[in-house]
Amino acid sequence: MGAQNWTDGFAEEFEKRNGYSPLLLLPVMTGRVVESARTSDQFLWDLRRTVADMIAENYVGGLRDIAHEHGLSFWCENYGHWGFPGEFLIYGGYSEEIGGEFWSTSDLGTIECRAASSAGHIYGKRRVYSEAFTSRLDLGHHPYTFKARGEELFCEGINHFVLHVYAHQTTDGAPGRNPWFGTAFHRNTPWFMQSRDWVKYLQRCHHMLQQGNPVADVAVYIGDFAPQMTGPANPVAAGYDYDYMGSDAILRKLHVVNGEWVVYDEHDPKRIAARIRCWPCRW
Repeated sequence: MGAQNWTDGFAEEFEKRNGYSPLLLLPVMTGRVVESARTSDQFLWDLRRTVADMIAENYVGGLRDIAHEHGLSFWCENYGHWGFPGEFLIYGGYSEEIGGEFWSTSDLGTIECRAASSAGHIYGKRRVYSEAFTSRLDLGHHPYTFKARGEELFCEGINHFVLHVYAHQTTDGAPGRNPWFGTAFHRNTPWFMQSRDWVKYLQRCHHMLQQGNPVADVAVYIGDFAPQMTGPANPVAAGYDYDYMGSDAILRKLHVVNGEWVVYDEHDPKRIAARIRCWPCRW
């Protein structure tokens, strides 16, 4: 999408949401100060927040609705880079299915997967997917070398891996045809036929993790500002679990039941999908 900041009818929608017209303040978008620094900064804050909300409601929600009209479900990864103009939690909340991404080495993708699982939890989604074991195509990688990395991401709230990547093979012969990215999950990879037990193990993990409901110790409020691509890294003390939470979920999804903050399943309003034990907490 790039860094979107305008569309047809945006001025009218901005005024409806913020209570004033943006037209006289448009020079602020060129770096000028109009009236005062405070007024100009407030306008930019309102502008970015309005853009983030409209992207979630109209772009993500709009694609979701069009998908439904054609018998499809809408799936997205809700974090962003390089000019992402939205806010990751509300962005994920308007998607039907939510996913993250993680790499087979280092910690690439850990914060993005926590962003996805938080959105899934606070909006009452049963499954949280992730593009799994992507890389720069190191043909030395195999399940023994990256099994533990996947288990780390289960602990971040992911409960369904989408193996990345299975490239169609037109002929037999190792190592087969591969893109330059991802782990080579296909029949021409030498270890592929021996990976059955590991794949069955992943399937069982998926099934078991999707039966339970998340319970976090802390809700980490991300604030109202936009854009935001992910939440802050390591926001709580070691040994505590958490979910990021934004104002939209607090206003629309959060309830109090028996002294706990709870969120209901988006498809079953009688089922509690997630609980937060204490919010806020002070260390």
